[in-house]
Order: sequence, then C-alpha cells, then structure tokens
Amino acid sequence: MFGCFAFALPWFAVISPLHGTEPNGAGAGRLKKNIFAISSSSIQEEGWGRGLIYGFDSVFKNDDCTIVHVDIDAIDALGADTPEKLAAYVLEQLKAVNADMLVVFDDTAMARVVEIYDALPKDIPLLLAGHIDLAPLPIADEPNVTVIKTPMEIGKTIGLGMSLLPDTKNVVLICDAWYEGLLIEEFVKERVAALKALPEDERPVRHIGDVKFFYINGAATSTEQMYKQLEKIAQEPTFVLFHNWETETDADLQSKHVRQISKIVDGNVFVFFDDTLVDVIGGYMLSAMEFGTVSGEMAKHLLVDNNAHGYDPEKFTSPRLSLNWKVFGEKQFNFSSLPSEASCYNPPLSAWESID
Repeated sequence: MFGCFAFALPWFAVISPLHGTEPNGAGAGRLKKNIFAISSSSIQEEGWGRGLIYGFDSVFKNDDCTIVHVDIDAIDALGADTPEKLAAYVLEQLKAVNADMLVVFDDTAMARVVEIYDALPKDIPLLLAGHIDLAPLPIADEPNVTVIKTPMEIGKTIGLGMSLLPDTKNVVLICDAWYEGLLIEEFVKERVAALKALPEDERPVRHIGDVKFFYINGAATSTEQMYKQLEKIAQEPTFVLFHNWETETDADLQSKHVRQISKIVDGNVFVFFDDTLVDVIGGYMLSAMEFGTVSGEMAKHLLVDNNAHGYDPEKFTSPRLSLNWKVFGEKQFNFSSLPSEASCYNPPLSAWESID
C-alpha cells in the first residue's frame, strides 16, 4: 500500500493539511507535502492521463503526501470554462488541499493555466510537465515556474514510415480538437513544407516531394467525416501519423479509434505515445508512465528545498523507437534495416512460454 494518498476526484476533495518532514520516529525522513495536479487528458479512463498519474504518484509511494488529480474536462464540466471561473476554481482547490505545489500536465491544460497565471499564488512552485515546445510559454521564465519539455520525434517518425513503406503516396496526420493537437498539426505542415523545399539530393527522404500530406483534426472534422476522408485517401498506399482523436462530442477510448483507423489503412499507423499501441506498427514513442515518473522526481526535488539540484528530466524522456512485433512481422519488414536502438513489444511466445 502506498504511503501517499492519491485522489482522482473530478468534483472536489477535502484533505487534511500536512506540512514539513518528521524529524524523529517511524515517519522520519518521509516527505509530507500536498500537491494539486491538473491534467489535459482524462484521468478516468485508461490511456496517457492514467499512465502519467501512476508514474507521478509512484515517486511518492514511501512518503506521506496527498496528491489530488483532476482533468481539464472535469473542470469544464463544473462550469469553470472561462479564465475567471477557472482562476476561482483553482484558487479554491489550492486552499482546500493546502497545496504546496501546483502541477499541470501537457499543453492543452497549460494554455489554460497561462491565462490565469497572474491570479495564482507565486509562493508555491508551479511545475508545467509535458510542454511540446512548438510554441513559446509566456510564463516559462517566472521565478516559481519549472518546465519539463516533451520531446517528439515527428520528423524521425515520418522518415521511418517512408523507409518501411517506400511505395507510400499519402501521409495523413490525425490530431484531436485541442490546443496541443492543433500545435502539432501546424508544426508538421511547416516541417513538411521545409523538407519539400530542399533540393532533392538534400532531402532526408528523396521521394517526399511526390508524397501528399493530409491533415485531419477534431476541431474541424467529426468522427464520421474523419473515417470517410481516410477511406477516400487510403485508396492509394497510405500511412497515418496518429496523435490523438477527440472532438467536442466524441471522447471515446483511443483504442477504439486506432483499431478502426488501422483497418482502413491496412495497419499502416505510427504513433507518438505508448497509450495507443493496438494494431499499429509503432513509432518513436514517449512512455506515459516514464514521463510521469520523471515529472514526479522533479516535483520532489522542488518540494524538498525549491531547487532541482541539476536534475535534468529531459535526459530521461527521449522517445524510443518501439515496434509492434505482430504487425511488423505480418508485413514482413526487414528488421536488419532498423536502427540499433529499436525494440519490439508483443513478441511471440517462446516454446516454453506457450506451454500451459
């Protein structure tokens, strides 16, 4: 049983205040702090948000900390959907939790918190974990703010797809309706345009100039329209770069959408995060649990004495090339052509493992 209490409460929490570190006795050396955390992703369903929370909370398992998690959708459902109402809600929760730290996961929630930063207390650390660094964070240099960036190997993932599927005619980027998804879409558009503008002999993938790129996001497209567009595009050899799928009216589990998308493009799907591993080839992926753990370590450094002590979280959060053995094998790709750091998940059972 964890020594830290972690709540995933979308409505409210009443928590006893805990401060300091016990100097003597059984609890000596245990950190006693309170954390209020806001996530961009749903914390009620399996996926990126839940993985983040599990990793983050595990860092404090031997401490006497209270960690309260809430996601931005739940906050909006309470009616705190304007900057003024959000500021009032966050201030109320910080007071109720007697918070020693505010943590915000991922850019969609960060964008909302940036809007209300002036209303927040400046005497507690604000940890912004998961900034994809495709747009500036106006509060990044504030004294109480620490930022952990989320590296994304989008260019490498496109190159991987082109290398494994050299007959590709179309590439489709699928993003959700929210701030982070739209940032990624704009970044890919700019990156692809820059690559196509290079002389052919300078391009990392020479035939990229002949490939068409399509962009589908949940802000402008319904789920039904997304599937129809993809079916039309996939009449030619196509692969998908999948970020996330969510619209204002559709927040189904990602695994459901990925399976359907995979059927349409014959399994030719690459992903950026490890919460969507079903029926895809793989990609340069970030681990939700690992990123949550690294964020927790940084939070702990800051809570102990408001100093990171040279801890560099970005050393531990690089995307790893992970491939789905099942899909990779079915397509008879050449493993020897992959970078040496590639790893596989869903490997076949050995003869010993297959024995009941």
